[in-house]
Amino acid sequence: MILSAHHDLAQIVDSFLRSELSVSDFVDAYQLAWKRWRDSRELDQLNKATASAFDRIFTACDCFNEGEPSASPTLDIDAAQLRAEILSYREIISQTPRAGLPP
Repeated sequence: MILSAHHDLAQIVDSFLRSELSVSDFVDAYQLAWKRWRDSRELDQLNKATASAFDRIFTACDCFNEGEPSASPTLDIDAAQLRAEILSYREIISQTPRAGLPP
């Protein structure tokens, strides 16, 4: 079943990178899916590198701000920074997701 979590999150990432989702739609979809998989504990079954990449993408989504500066503006990132952050993890999440196997 861990491939379901991996596939679901990777598919959302790929849709965004292919410009099939707007930034705000991507952030909403990714955060919802990540929370669902986190709560099911399936993300714990991924290898550390893959799980960490998905977690970092979630954090980047959390830092995304397209409006007024937040209470912590030094943590805010814009759409270009979000895309760059996601691209930096794309290779990791495209690899073998199972725990115990190399990333």
